Amino acid sequence: LRKHHQEINEKINKNYGNGIWLLESFIEMNCQVSVSTYDKYIKIFDTYEDQLKLDTLISLHVRACQIANEIRVLVSNGYADGAMSRWRTLHEICITFLFLYDNDTKITEMYQDYHVIERWKKAKEYQENCEFLNMDKFSKEEMEFIESERKDVLEEYGKEFGQSYGWTMEILPKGRRNIREMEKLVKQDHHRAVYTWASENVHSGVSGINKRLGLREEQENFLLPGASDYGFLDPVQYMTVSLTTMSETFLNMEDSSMSRIFKEFLYAL
Repeated sequence: LRKHHQEINEKINKNYGNGIWLLESFIEMNCQVSVSTYDKYIKIFDTYEDQLKLDTLISLHVRACQIANEIRVLVSNGYADGAMSRWRTLHEICITFLFLYDNDTKITEMYQDYHVIERWKKAKEYQENCEFLNMDKFSKEEMEFIESERKDVLEEYGKEFGQSYGWTMEILPKGRRNIREMEKLVKQDHHRAVYTWASENVHSGVSGINKRLGLREEQENFLLPGASDYGFLDPVQYMTVSLTTMSETFLNMEDSSMSRIFKEFLYAL
């Protein structure tokens, strides 16, 4: 098995080594966009709200860079389907980033405050299953604190805030608070079909077991329990598009020669 995997790695290095090296350079350039944007604007933005929005956008961008590196590692080791599933997450981060960027700071505050709702949901699930998992329960005081925080944010924003994607309630109407509607608002819904396709590598539907990116057409009836040297173009291509979209948003905040140079390099790579 190790010999087989070594052969796969050698094929990948031979056929795609230069491309993977360029991909590393591309991801590093995006990381530098995060650094330079933060260093510049943290000195300019002097209100708590503006700094919170900057911190949130930077955090999303940095996480996107980390996921891009995960995709690079998966591709380098022959896991195209896993790489595609990580792009799905990257796409969601990109949509959230653009959505927050396009709206005022209050939406960012609601996005940050929504962690209270998420923590309450996770705590309830944990309490129901922790004994089976042989883990300690939250104390009565801890649960009361979590409940009180939830009560506070619901009093501030309303009961609808506690629902799925409740932090979007001031932008999206009830019944349409989801990633699909966010895609439309930030003009990224052209990726919907690709997102659905990538979801096959995340969920347990029949499509996910019948179609593998890592298999060539003549191998489509084969089973693939490990690595292969095929199928890398799609996850890498869509990853670079999503990451560039986010970085370009930062670079467009200032019309400078440095921003234009950064964009040209990103497009070239």
